Amino acid sequence: MEDFDFEFCEFIEYNMRYITYPDFCNKCVLIKKMYQDLNKYQKRFYKWYVYSNIHMREMHKNAIWEYLNFNDMNYYLNLLHLLTKTK
Repeated sequence: MEDFDFEFCEFIEYNMRYITYPDFCNKCVLIKKMYQDLNKYQKRFYKWYVYSNIHMREMHKNAIWEYLNFNDMNYYLNLLHLLTKTK
């Protein structure tokens, strides 16, 4: 996959797209709000989008997925903490 695949994925709402972990973190509040409005099939597809990203480590993908699916402030804080470990 290439940047183009993540930036222009027509099946993912424009405001929910990102390429890098810092990019996700900059938009995470909006993305989560939009994610909560998805049905279960759309959420499953979005999981594919999150985990297929070649620009981040699995720990970042897991942090994103946990943040999107749980309403505990600790998941948000973990997102921010992991910004220091993006490489």
